[in-house]
Amino acid sequence: MSDESSEADSVESIDIVRIIDRDEEEERLTYLCINTDSTEEYYDRSDLMDGGKHQRMILDFERRNPPRWDETCPVCAGEDCEECECPDCERSCRFFRGVNYGCMKHPVI
Repeated sequence: MSDESSEADSVESIDIVRIIDRDEEEERLTYLCINTDSTEEYYDRSDLMDGGKHQRMILDFERRNPPRWDETCPVCAGEDCEECECPDCERSCRFFRGVNYGCMKHPVI
């Protein structure tokens, strides 16, 4: 089995019950979650963006506990470029340590 397929299997098998914390010390946003088997594990935000239950949990958690988003776009320093604006709705995109996480309505998956 290749590394790629084992990674896909592990991402598909994620089933969390609750998000309890976020680690903003990493390069990317990671969340401490309680799994259905009561274990706690950190997951990358992108791995939880499933368009369903997990994504709603992340977005609800972020509404209550917003990340420290970058103040300006790392590409243009706030001068308005393609990276600054959501291609779906024209809202401002949010960045964390230079990574584009999309807008509030259309998170980058």
